Amino acid sequence: MSGIDKTPNIADNPQAKTKRAPRGIQPKTHAKKNKAAVEARRKAIINALLDGKSTLQAGTEAGLSPKTADSQVSQILNNPKTQNCLLEAMERRGMGNDYLAEHHRMLIEGTKVISANIIVPGGGTDLKDAGSMTKDFIEVPDFQAKAKGLDMLYRLLGMYKDKQEIDLKQPITFITKDFYMDENGEVKEKPYVA
Repeated sequence: MSGIDKTPNIADNPQAKTKRAPRGIQPKTHAKKNKAAVEARRKAIINALLDGKSTLQAGTEAGLSPKTADSQVSQILNNPKTQNCLLEAMERRGMGNDYLAEHHRMLIEGTKVISANIIVPGGGTDLKDAGSMTKDFIEVPDFQAKAKGLDMLYRLLGMYKDKQEIDLKQPITFITKDFYMDENGEVKEKPYVA
């Protein structure tokens, strides 16, 4: 009998099919949740973000699931401890408030270079005339970068309101009126009957 497999057969026990793992046990695919792992993950996310990576890239490199990394990193960044760590790391890298303000100003005042056809004054009025037009590169305001920079600045300053709540302390009364058409075709208001 030593060659017989003694493992229980699931088909013999109907309850074995529906038995679930006890609550609190994490599957092997989830990220670890002990304090050391959380601190290491937070540090890895901060360093990845400071290196210019997206929240999705930072999260997956820190060991989070690619499906949920973006939202999980956003939650982690909302934590005040993480925000303080991020600000300290930025200061250590020379990216303090003065640095950020200067680069933000450069973004808002940014320009781009475009190719342009320039009509030379005094040349002929015919655009086909070689002496009247020349190709050159000119610097113009980069309105897309300016809009992005202003949007970021407004968000940083809290000028956008995501939700606006109105607290009404007085009751609102709605008055409805009924109308009818008389025998002459005129529209008249029905008298109010209490």
